Amino acid sequence: MNSPRQIPSRVVPWFNRWFMLKTKGELILVVLTIVGGYTACRGTSGRACLMYLQGTLFASCHLVLAPDIGRYIRKIVDNRMDTRGALRLFLRRQTFRILVVDIPAFFCFFEAFRHTTSAAPYYTFMVG
Repeated sequence: MNSPRQIPSRVVPWFNRWFMLKTKGELILVVLTIVGGYTACRGTSGRACLMYLQGTLFASCHLVLAPDIGRYIRKIVDNRMDTRGALRLFLRRQTFRILVVDIPAFFCFFEAFRHTTSAAPYYTFMVG
């Protein structure tokens, strides 16, 4: 029987499959976010363009921090014995990435979208 500190052997293959699917999905989502932010930046001007650009830069930073976090996940899966240290570091890095990169990127995109859509009714009804 497995000790409480050891990852059960049936979890590791599932986690490896999940980790690979998550990595591919995250890569696709972040690349689409960067391309979409750049495209939206080219199609707007003023404050909205600046906010789309900042959101795109924050989304790019998400990819910069991903290998470091993946390294800790790999240590958790490969080591299997005492993973508390690697798990603690993974959670700290993940929290750091969420607070410093993901949340500011969301707010930049949200503010740019809000600014763009608040100006649209004005231009729509001024045609006449």
